[in-house]
Amino acid sequence: MATSAAPTAAGTEHSATGSAATLLTADDVAKTYRTRRREVTALRGLSLDIGAGEFVALVGRSGCGKSTLLRLLSGLLPATAGQIRVAGQPIDGPPRQARCVFQDYAQSLLPWKTVAGNVRFGLRHAYEPAEGGHDELVAHYLGLVGLGHAADRYPWELSGGMQQRAAIARALAARPQLLFMDEAFSGVDALSRAKLQDVLLHAWAEEGLTVVFVTHDIDEAVYLADRVVVLHPEGRGVLADVRTGLPRPRGQLTTRESPEFLHHRRELLHLVLDGEDSGE
Repeated sequence: MATSAAPTAAGTEHSATGSAATLLTADDVAKTYRTRRREVTALRGLSLDIGAGEFVALVGRSGCGKSTLLRLLSGLLPATAGQIRVAGQPIDGPPRQARCVFQDYAQSLLPWKTVAGNVRFGLRHAYEPAEGGHDELVAHYLGLVGLGHAADRYPWELSGGMQQRAAIARALAARPQLLFMDEAFSGVDALSRAKLQDVLLHAWAEEGLTVVFVTHDIDEAVYLADRVVVLHPEGRGVLADVRTGLPRPRGQLTTRESPEFLHHRRELLHLVLDGEDSGE
């Protein structure tokens, strides 16, 4: 049974910004849910540091606590034990410098507002009204995700992939340091998913974001991330923390066909499958 893995050989810088400063820290974090009959521990003994500008994917078996961890890190859930800090400061709720994008894009957008209106909504608490320039900012972020042509359309007029692009644009418009994403691309078709992955990588590089990305898809994790963190299947913290070191920029064909990509894919599949034959 695999219980740990050392980071794979790679350079010390893996981010768009090249920064090694720690932005997000989880220190011996635990989360217990209480029901009428018993307590259920979703996570315990989890410690993790994420540097500014890193792209970190969280993977693991269903029920290992990936989404719980994301909600703890983003301040949407309080930890039962331990501490989470952003820029060295303990959090007691969602940090101002963070935004979240979830799987259910259809419910995250305001149906009575246009695409531009939804993105403008994301600007409300990010910029003082006196600064102005909101129209230019809306246009910038819609252009960043490839939706400049759809500014005046409503969410229900868009495909699933386009709706998720609009949700990403709205999150980015708030100029967050941290972007948390929970299975954000799992509800769209394979082609739209590949396009969204590249849209996200472009936005991450352009905006200097730190991204924490939950996914069940090992290939997606390897393609996107600097680090792939595997959670223990029984919620006992981090099983492995693998640095891919894959060169950037990445391409859907060139990166996925490279020996390095295939190596990390196999390595992570073995870890998630608990050492069982991955079939390769």
